Amino acid sequence: MTTGILFRKIDRLYLRLVRNLQDIADHHADSRLDISEASLMEIDIAVLRLRDWVTVHNFTSLAEEVIFFRELKPPFIALFIYHVRLLALEAGKPGAGHGELQKYYASELLDLRHFSDANRDFYSYFRRQATYMDHIWFVRRHFDIKAPLDTTRYDRDENFTSSHDHKVALILAGDMLEKYILTALQDSETHYMQKFTEKSALTWTASKTALVELIYGLHLLHCFNGGTADLSETVRVFARTFNMDLGNFHKTLNDIGNRKIDRTKFLTSLQQKLLSHFESTDA
Repeated sequence: MTTGILFRKIDRLYLRLVRNLQDIADHHADSRLDISEASLMEIDIAVLRLRDWVTVHNFTSLAEEVIFFRELKPPFIALFIYHVRLLALEAGKPGAGHGELQKYYASELLDLRHFSDANRDFYSYFRRQATYMDHIWFVRRHFDIKAPLDTTRYDRDENFTSSHDHKVALILAGDMLEKYILTALQDSETHYMQKFTEKSALTWTASKTALVELIYGLHLLHCFNGGTADLSETVRVFARTFNMDLGNFHKTLNDIGNRKIDRTKFLTSLQQKLLSHFESTDA
């Protein structure tokens, strides 16, 4: 088999893999973990087939070998790395709170940045599409023993590995993972905003002063977030929830405090109403 035929077979294998992964994503649309688990099995089949083809193939020039290890193999391995990391990302995702989720995703982005910083020279080489080290980095059994090496290289199949094709795969996988995380961050923010901007079915029809009195009483009793909730944020949540413009609630609180008779008029009325209800049900 000529190298030209091999490369065309590899192109078709990759396109078929991408289509199969899309089918998997459509079939398991409700579970990100199921998508990645099924995808990893599909990718593994494709990579094994790719290895079987290449380990028995004789490239007729260094240029052909470079093309394979720099351009053709890494996208397959990148998909595998991407789904392995995606499984870990989704399995470790915190279940409580928008803020914690935002911090979790931000931390994952920072890890990606640390990897790129640690491999800045190669990142630059690859992104600039430089070629002056290709004959060393993307050819089998050619590597500089004095150069930093990936420790996982030791146990790889030497007929299916160059010194730097795995690093290209890591870069490509990092690009995909970064895109996924940024989209997840945006979706999380959109969901959070929609949660508090959708018009509530309930409208407060008592007075604005009565609502402020109720909110402040609950705030003083430490009813929200164990007493750590900010009063202004609590007021905003109540205003959105009950479709009420509370305006300058500090002034309203001041007016309540300046009452000469029954400063807690609404809460007193609320207490009397509850007591009257329970007394009537006891009769």
